[in-house]
Amino acid sequence: MIDNNDAFALIPARYQTVATIFKKAGYAMAAIGKWHLGLGDRCGIDWNKPIPHTPNDIGFDESFIMPATSDRVPCVYLRNGRVLNLSPDDPLEVNYQHKIGNLPTGKENPELLRMRYSHGHYMTIVNGISRIGYQSGGVSALWKDEDIADDFVREARSFIGRHKDTPFFLYLATNNIHVPRMPHPRFQGKSVQGWRGDSILELDATVGAAMRTLDSLHLTEKTIVIFSSDNGPVLDDGYIDDAVAKTGAHNPFGGMRGGKYSTYQAGTRIPFIVSWKGKLHKQRSEALLSQVDFLGSISKALHVPYEVAPARDTQPHWASWVGKDKKGRTYAVQEGLRNVLAVLKGKYKYIDPTAQTMKRAWETGIETGFEGAPQLYHLSVDPTERHNIAGRQPALVKEFEAVIRGERGRH
Repeated sequence: MIDNNDAFALIPARYQTVATIFKKAGYAMAAIGKWHLGLGDRCGIDWNKPIPHTPNDIGFDESFIMPATSDRVPCVYLRNGRVLNLSPDDPLEVNYQHKIGNLPTGKENPELLRMRYSHGHYMTIVNGISRIGYQSGGVSALWKDEDIADDFVREARSFIGRHKDTPFFLYLATNNIHVPRMPHPRFQGKSVQGWRGDSILELDATVGAAMRTLDSLHLTEKTIVIFSSDNGPVLDDGYIDDAVAKTGAHNPFGGMRGGKYSTYQAGTRIPFIVSWKGKLHKQRSEALLSQVDFLGSISKALHVPYEVAPARDTQPHWASWVGKDKKGRTYAVQEGLRNVLAVLKGKYKYIDPTAQTMKRAWETGIETGFEGAPQLYHLSVDPTERHNIAGRQPALVKEFEAVIRGERGRH
């Protein structure tokens, strides 16, 4: 019953988080959606018992999550650390090293697939889709991919409704455009770009449903809504879903180099939208921000202090979030695959050299940004990072190298 655990909890319970800051300020908190920050510990997880090291252990009052991402087993929901709808007569077991149980796999039974895998996702089949990892049992607890977005919306609406008269913080981690992209039938075929396009429409509808809930409860002018992402785009991320074939003239990478998994801008530059009806006016900011600053910025906004030493990377940039400061950070450190670091500062981006030789991220076709020599790009004239000027700017290279040495030395 105890699996080898694909990823143990990355945030120990003793650490302060955005949720603990909100808790100190008297907010009710919920985490709903995709949770790819790990669960349990190195000893593994018994999915048939209360699971330790969940969002509830790092400040959230309640949680309704998938254990990782939808392309990984187990394909079940957890509510407050327990598998939802799990029957004791059909215990759930997970293994990421070898096959267990008798459920079919994508590699052995491709005829059972309704979405074929392109790479990596050839293990246990759930709902006609093969995943990463092997699962046995837990049939009554399995989710249905087409319903995931609606399930998360239902939970979000419930939480907002129950806390409409008190301050609340809702972390809603959508799954829509993560693979496998399997939108609800009401969205299938509604775009011209296959199921990836359909899933983007479903994502828009998910955000719209949350906003309408706020409107219906007269909370819009009392609520700050932040929309962001964890990485840049990817087309083929393990399934053949027409994302590549039906892209057409659309460029999801915004003309930039790289994508998900990459140290280049298309991998690390992400949207950050802040909405507060009646308080903020529409504008576009060039302020340099990092998601590391959530802790420091929320702390600043709520006037709740945080422990600086264990959170030395975060900075308070609430003024930039609400458009009052146009500069933001002096520089931002970015981390790509395999701990390769980059630094954004002013008009320049520097990528540290590495001995890693993988030029493209597996079968995605996306450039990693790995090079054996320093890379320096002048983004204001070369936003696509095609002209490495490191050889012509030795003084700037030394300046950026010093920044990275300092950052590595603090950790």
